[in-house]
Amino acid sequence: MATKNKRAHPRIPIYKPVHVNKPMAMDGIGINLGAGGVALHVPVSISEGSTVEVNLPAAGAAVSGTVRRTMPHAGGGFLLGVEWHVANRQLVSRMA
Repeated sequence: MATKNKRAHPRIPIYKPVHVNKPMAMDGIGINLGAGGVALHVPVSISEGSTVEVNLPAAGAAVSGTVRRTMPHAGGGFLLGVEWHVANRQLVSRMA
């Protein structure tokens, strides 16, 4: 039986560089992106509930959101699930 995707906005794979500006500066990789959020692979964990600002160079935008999920990545570092504070469909078209 297939599991139902509970996301309000579909995600697309991106695998592009990102830069987290807040709460601490670090580079990472965007794994997937949707109008409602992004999954990031970063070297340092950020606590769930933290506000982050993510610079998406390929989209020419910096967007703020809340970390909803954080977990260790099998290859090192951490995966973060970030929900944007304001849904933004334009980001998806810019990154696609």
